[in-house]
Amino acid sequence: CDLKCSYSFTYNNSSCVATNRGDYLSISYDKSSSPPVLYNATGYDVQEIRLYIPSLHSYNNSKTDGELIIIHSSNTGSNPLLVCIPIKSNNTTSVSSLFFQTLIDTVSNSAPSDGETTTVNIPKFNLSMFVPRKPFFSYSATEPYQPCSSSVEYIVFAPLQGSLDIMPETLTKLQSLIQSNPYDIKTGPNLF
Repeated sequence: CDLKCSYSFTYNNSSCVATNRGDYLSISYDKSSSPPVLYNATGYDVQEIRLYIPSLHSYNNSKTDGELIIIHSSNTGSNPLLVCIPIKSNNTTSVSSLFFQTLIDTVSNSAPSDGETTTVNIPKFNLSMFVPRKPFFSYSATEPYQPCSSSVEYIVFAPLQGSLDIMPETLTKLQSLIQSNPYDIKTGPNLF
């Protein structure tokens, strides 16, 4: 897997500002002094975090309840890197379910409409708490959302090994805030 799917990370703490984009939630992430991600010997910074319902990826022809996509950019001109983590609804109290509850409650109260932005009070918000330290798939393709023309690198965690939790009532509230994404399933390339 040398230089095909070599992914290491040390994310920094960040503030959490969420924007309702109509069909996803956008979350900003503070830039660190050095790139927090090393992927195939290239440094990457977090550009944006997106929360979609249902997942953009399909797993055995089925979508999960949601997907967290961490969009990374390189300062060397390499293709963007998208780290994609499936989200499943269950009644488990976990770091991710508490994060989603706080995020979605705040957005529901302060930014319920498309285009509205709010600051979410999450002390020590850090992506290292959400990115699984589990096996993953990697591939290269076009971006999964409009305009679907730029080439990107993907890291995708599988639901059985690397999913995040969201409580059912939190998922229901999220479904009232954003629309289900309208993106079609595309046939995929080879996976590593």
